[in-house]
Amino acid sequence: MEQQELAQDTHDRLTALVEAGDNNGARELLKDRFAQLPEDIHGRILTILLAEAIEMEAIALDETLAIQKEGITALKALEELKVAIGG
Repeated sequence: MEQQELAQDTHDRLTALVEAGDNNGARELLKDRFAQLPEDIHGRILTILLAEAIEMEAIALDETLAIQKEGITALKALEELKVAIGG
């Protein structure tokens, strides 16, 4: 299969897997075909994967920050309650 056909077939299969919600299948397909794809596509794929990883990390950090803020709010409420009951 020539590179153009391989790239098109990979694209079509990835599209179908992603639309079906099969992220593991999409990951496996990319892993299996990555070395066979043209080098200019390697860079694009790696850029997309890096951007996704950064986005996932940002989401995790936001969630952690929200939990920490809730913890601080709870600690302040406990301190106010302690003062209110004369402790």
